Amino acid sequence: MMLIGVDPHKSTHTATALDPATNSDQGSIRIDASHAGYRQLLVWARQWFERSWAVENAEGLGHHLAQWLVAAGEAVVDVAPSATARARQLSRGGRRKNDRIDAAAAASVAAVHGDARPVYAQTHADSLALLDERRKTLSENRTRSVNQLHALLRELLPGGVPTDLTAAKATTVLRGLRPTGGTDRVRKRLAKDLVADIKRYDTQLSENATAMSDLPAHHTAQVVVACPMVNEPDRYEQQPPDSNGRVQPPVWKPGTPVLSHPISVEHRSAVVDNNPPLAPTGSA
Repeated sequence: MMLIGVDPHKSTHTATALDPATNSDQGSIRIDASHAGYRQLLVWARQWFERSWAVENAEGLGHHLAQWLVAAGEAVVDVAPSATARARQLSRGGRRKNDRIDAAAAASVAAVHGDARPVYAQTHADSLALLDERRKTLSENRTRSVNQLHALLRELLPGGVPTDLTAAKATTVLRGLRPTGGTDRVRKRLAKDLVADIKRYDTQLSENATAMSDLPAHHTAQVVVACPMVNEPDRYEQQPPDSNGRVQPPVWKPGTPVLSHPISVEHRSAVVDNNPPLAPTGSA
């Protein structure tokens, strides 16, 4: 089995073939980071019938190549950059560094050190993770806009506005405001911009929730429940208080199989409130 280590960069990738039995370099190739380059790499690798791939940082710069190789039926593992750095320092030549050495270090780590994990084809769970990250970003941006809006309204109105403010209510409040100076007119214009931003975020959050619910139901995310379920009390045993008298959470009973409770995409998206109040508390 030949191990092919890959050192990925933004515009080029370097691959080095390493014989695990002798830890010897069997050849190297540099390709462009393109589909044509990927095909060139695979043609070069086919001189070894039995082969596997070790891609450095397969969740980063090496992500696209790693997924392309998996789709082509190749066996791929992900090697962390920190692991290749350790392998390079422990090898002959010490701290020497170039693309070919880095690629060989990735293969060496996968073959000898075991600091690698298999790379699998992406599933709807990855789609859910991307949508959830987008939801988090939109929610944070919305919260920032809400806090800025409340700050401006406190400067335009005595005491500001109630925390249960909505985008529609904020529009009504701004419509009734009559600024008395140039600075207040700027504040009102900025407040209108923020209300428009919040409405846009609300729409995007709603679309994001719809996209999450549209994922196929049979690709339900599996979440291991870390707290007792009300209908499974026999699966947990209560722990005594610690030395300071603090109550400890129950733990799974020894010998009891850990169950993965599916939380459907519809359930996950249902927790997203598509029209929450514009409260300046940081919640959105």
